[in-house]
Amino acid sequence: MHDVVLHERKEQQQRRKPESETAALHSLVDAAKFSEAVSRGEKLSKEFPQDSELTGLVTFARGELAKIEQKRKIEETLHGITKKLEVEQFKGAVSAAEKALTRFPGDPAIGAALEQARTKLKEKEDRELLLHRITKIRARINKGQHTDGLVPPAHR
Repeated sequence: MHDVVLHERKEQQQRRKPESETAALHSLVDAAKFSEAVSRGEKLSKEFPQDSELTGLVTFARGELAKIEQKRKIEETLHGITKKLEVEQFKGAVSAAEKALTRFPGDPAIGAALEQARTKLKEKEDRELLLHRITKIRARINKGQHTDGLVPPAHR
């Protein structure tokens, strides 16, 4: 009889352990401690592989960790693009943003950064073209070719 009672108590403890551990995992997930939840949950899953709630919690925590990591990578990438824009490396910023969109398709922040970089690059190219034309006109004026420098070739 004593052995039966001991066996019954052991089984009850075995049933309560997954429940209390699952509750602890819920607390970790609720506190956004996903890394700790995954680590602890994986150990428990080996001990209680039949516990679907436990498996579900671990899967959820892994997914949240992946989202956090992706968000970190996107922010890091955006920071790099922003730095390029700040130092007027517009071609590099466009290139980095295009590459980032292949890694993170459809990300609105990266899409906006790409548009900004393209706009800045276009503005810079237009400004450089205008300065080049002004330089040519000044050179012609300095050579005494006043009308040639001011009148477009089609009107001469």
